[in-house]
This record gives sequence, structure tokens and C-alpha cells, in this order.
Amino acid sequence: MVAGFAGLPVCLTLSRLTELSLYCQRFFKYPLLIPDRYSDFFSHMNTASAECGILEKNLPAMNMISEIKPAARLLALFLLLYLGAACGRADLSANFGDFSGTFVLFEQSSGRYTIVGKNRANERFPPMSTFKIPNSIIALETGVVADTGQVLSWDTLSYPVESWWPETWQGQHTLSSAMRYSVVPVYRTLATKIGNERMQTYIGQFGYGNGDISSGIDRFWLNGSLKISAKEQVDFLRRFYQGELQVATATTDAVKAILVRERNDDYRLSYKTGAGSLGKGKESAIGWLVGYVEKQDNVYFFALNIEGESFVEILAPRLEITKAMLRDLDIITP
Repeated sequence: MVAGFAGLPVCLTLSRLTELSLYCQRFFKYPLLIPDRYSDFFSHMNTASAECGILEKNLPAMNMISEIKPAARLLALFLLLYLGAACGRADLSANFGDFSGTFVLFEQSSGRYTIVGKNRANERFPPMSTFKIPNSIIALETGVVADTGQVLSWDTLSYPVESWWPETWQGQHTLSSAMRYSVVPVYRTLATKIGNERMQTYIGQFGYGNGDISSGIDRFWLNGSLKISAKEQVDFLRRFYQGELQVATATTDAVKAILVRERNDDYRLSYKTGAGSLGKGKESAIGWLVGYVEKQDNVYFFALNIEGESFVEILAPRLEITKAMLRDLDIITP
């Protein structure tokens, strides 16, 4: 994302200038020429930002600069698009409110990232329960779980019921319900059954974060040694969705099915939450929400993390902020 007018995000891409060239040919009788020396700059911006789509509403303004000499026209059109984009795109960072956070989105069709909270996007944090995605993949791939409908149990001696456990954790679970309700003791038991050697092999194969599971087979993702950034979460989800993790297609399809949380005629939203203490103090927590939106012939992969003063404080805002980002980017509807 490129810093813009009044602190708003602005994007200007080579493809957008190519469109402008066609408009120039139409309105000024000859095309805008884009010097080769700008190609790398605009190509970088093409991958780093999202297009703002403001051409049509600025066409009347182009008539005002029709008499500018050719040598100055590139600069004039640059300023026109720059200011128009700044006024036409919401300030996405405002969605964080008082939270520290980052939001990373990758659009499959264009190959572009949108990043809000750039300084935090590559900072690694414990994945918390978002690790249930690779944990489910590995459990199915190794045969520890036969399918997403198999009834599962957990080691009640190692993980006795605690007073703070939600009611949704009680009773029997399948992989599908354990994913939906984020049943930690089920997944701690699965990780133990997978074992250190197989877990380490698959984590390395997936290129998942720092790949460090040394803090314990049943806890390494829960504020343990394993850490991952929002950007790496998005890249992992892309490889997972596109079948690039070197696992069976049936495994990928099964996990995709249990990640779906919302669907309508316009889009399908799949995601996994995560939350937990950061260990910085008694009241310090991180909240994750990672997933993707399937819309028509496109897929939008995203990862959000926010940091708050308490575990409870970040639970609801994870989804609220993510949906606000997706609405502002016109990916989902209210």
C-alpha cells in the first residue's frame, strides 16, 4: 500500500496508466506515453496495492488538461489519479480502532496484496488455534483421523475438564465440530498421536512460519516455539487452497469443507479464529482470524491479527474488523 493524500492509501499501477493512455488517445487524439524508466516503479506498485477504479468519474477533469504540453501531461495525469484515489478509498486502518494490528489480503486473479499495518505484517506471533488448519491436514494425511465425520475423543487424564471451558467443548466431537468450536483438547490429543517426527516433517513441508515445534508436541502452537506472520499465514492458505502442500486432494477438499462459515449467492467465506496470551504480562493477548473469500471466479486470501489488553477483549473484534476490511474493499456485502 502506498502512502497517500491525507494519510489515505493510494494506488497507481502500470495497468491503470495503460488504460489512461487509451483514454488520452480518445480525448486528446494521441496516447499518453509511459517512459520505460518508470516500468519497475509501477510494476512494484501494481503488486503492492489495489486498484482504486476511479477513471470514469475523473473523465471530465481530463478535458481541463487537454491543452497541457505533452511533456507535462504524464505528471498532470499522475496527480489527477493520485488525488482522486486518495479521496475515493476509505482509510482501512481506521477499522482497527484502538487495537494494534495488521491485515493482509491477497487477490488471486490479479496477484496483488493489500496490506494494512505494514510494519506488523511480517512480524511473527504464535498461531494459536489457527494452527488447527495444518493440524487437521496432517491428522487426515497420516491416518490419525479417517475422515471429518469420525467421532473423536481426547485424553481426559492429560486434559481434564476445566471450569473455563465453553459448553461447546463438552460431549463428543468430530473433526468438523472440533474445528468449528476450536476444541483445544481434541487437537492437543491429535498432535500427540501424530508425534514429533511426522509433525516436524509436515510443518517443514508446508513451510509454515518458523517451523519450530521444540516447545512440546501438544503445545508448540499455543504461545510456544512455533510462530508465524500474517503474510506467511496468507501464503500458507494460498498453497493449501491451490493444492500445493503435497498432500492428497481428498485431504485438501475435506479441510476446505470444514472451514466454510458463511455462504450466500454472492460469496463463500471460510475462516479459522485463534486467540491467546502473548506472555507479555497478565493482561496481554493476540487475536487471529485467517481464511479466504470465494467470489465468482476469484479468491481473496486474508489474515488479521490484533493485540489487546485481555483475551476477552479481542474475541469479537477479530471477526468484526475483518468483515469491515472486506466490506470496505467491496469483497463482501453488509
